[in-house]
Amino acid sequence: MTWALVVWAMDGLSTSPWLVKALAVAGGAALGGLGLGAGTQLAAKTLAAQKVPPWPLGGVRLGGAVAGGWLVALWAFGGGGDGLGGSGGWGLGGSGKGTETIVGKATEAEPREKDKKEEKEEKEPAPEPGTLRVEVLGDATIQKIAERTKSTLNLDRRYRVREGAERKLLTLNELKKKVEAAPKDGPVKVLEIKLYKDSPAWGNASYVKPLREWGEGWLGEENVSKNELDAKRNAPLE
Repeated sequence: MTWALVVWAMDGLSTSPWLVKALAVAGGAALGGLGLGAGTQLAAKTLAAQKVPPWPLGGVRLGGAVAGGWLVALWAFGGGGDGLGGSGGWGLGGSGKGTETIVGKATEAEPREKDKKEEKEEKEPAPEPGTLRVEVLGDATIQKIAERTKSTLNLDRRYRVREGAERKLLTLNELKKKVEAAPKDGPVKVLEIKLYKDSPAWGNASYVKPLREWGEGWLGEENVSKNELDAKRNAPLE
C-alpha cells in the first residue's frame, strides 16, 4: 500500500501539483515509520533475541515517519516550483524550466554562424581593354589616406588611377600629362569616371566637370562614361 502511494504520487497524475506533493510526503512518512520500525525489530531479535516493547516501538516508528516525511518535503517543496523537486524539476508535473533554461541561455549566447549573413561587396570587374578608369575621391577620403600613409595632404590630388597592382593619386594636370605623354595611337579609347557615395557629385563644377570636359575633348562625348556600381558605399582607402 505504501509503495503504491509513493509510485502514484511520483507518476504525476493529472491532479493538483500540491496534492501530488502532499501525497509524496505522506508516502515518505509512512515508508520511514514502517521501515525504521521493522529495522529496529530486526536488530533487537538479532542482537538480543527479544522483541521491542510496543510503546518504544511506536516511538521509533513515529520518529521514522517524521524523518521520512521531512526529507520528502525538502525534496518536493525545496525548489519552489510546481513539480516534485521544485522548479529544477525531476520531470514530474513541474514546469521543468531548470535545465532547459540554462541550456537555452547557453545556446542563445553562442554565436549563430548559420544566421550570420556576411555582406559581400560586389567585385567590380577590371576595365575593358582600352578603358581608363579614374576614381574621383572626396575630401574625407583624401584626408584619411594621407593620415594612413603619413603623406602630405593635397586636396587637389583626388584622381585615383591604377598602375599595375597599385593605385596612385594624381592632380588633374598630372593625369592629363600622364595620358597625353602616351602615344597618340595608344590603347585608351574610353574614359570611365568612377564615383562613390562620398565622392563629389556628377555635376560638381570643381573636380568632376573639368575631368569630363577634358575627356570629351580628348575622346569625344560618347566615349566618357559614368561608373556608379559603388555609388552606395564610401571609397576604399586602398
